[in-house]
Amino acid sequence: MDASKAWTHDSPINNVMLISERQKQYTWNKSSVFDISALSSRHKVLFVNTFCHDLYAMHVDGYAAKEFIIFEEAQLYIPAGSMRLAVRRSSPCESVLDVVTVGANYGLRFGLITQFPALVDKPPVKITQQRYFGWTWERNDVGYIKAFIGKEWAEKLKSLQKGEFIYQCRDATTQIKTGIYKSPIIKKPVEVWSNVNYNYVFPSAQI
Repeated sequence: MDASKAWTHDSPINNVMLISERQKQYTWNKSSVFDISALSSRHKVLFVNTFCHDLYAMHVDGYAAKEFIIFEEAQLYIPAGSMRLAVRRSSPCESVLDVVTVGANYGLRFGLITQFPALVDKPPVKITQQRYFGWTWERNDVGYIKAFIGKEWAEKLKSLQKGEFIYQCRDATTQIKTGIYKSPIIKKPVEVWSNVNYNYVFPSAQI
C-alpha cells in the first residue's frame, strides 16, 4: 500500500496498480504495488482499511495463499493511540489492526514503513519480530525508538549513513548495512497465484 509513489520506481515489484475513484474493480495474480497516491488523505485510509477488512474476511473463510502486506506511510493507518481507540469504540483503523494483531493465524503477515516513527502506534510495532531503524535526529522519533533498542543504540541513529540500520530481531540488536537498490531487477522469482478480483465502492463524499 504505497501512498508516496516510492514503490513505483524503487522496488523490484513491477506490477503497479493506480487506485482511483473512477475504477471499481482490480485484478492481480502476483506481487503488486497499490499506488494510492492519487486519493485524498481520507480516501487513502478508507481504501486501505476496506481492503484489509475484505482480505482478512477472505482468509478467515479459508483462502489458503500466504500474503504479506506492506503499509508504506504507516502513520496514516495506525496513528498513535489507534489501538486504544479501537478497543474503546469503533475506529477507522480497525481492519488494519485485525491484520496486524491476528492476521498471522490466517496466513497474513505485515510490514510497517514510516519516516515518522513517533506518529505510529507502539503496540503494532511491538508485535513485529524484526525491526529496522534508520537515520533520524528528531527528538520525538529518537525517544520513541529508544524504548525499543535502549539509549546507547538510539544515540547511534543520528550518525547512520544511507543504507545503514539498527536491526533488532527479538532480543538481539546490531548495526547493519544494506546494498544500494539497483533497478531494474532482471531475474525475479516465479510466483504462482490464482487471479484475485477485488471490487471497491468509494464511500460518498460526506463520509
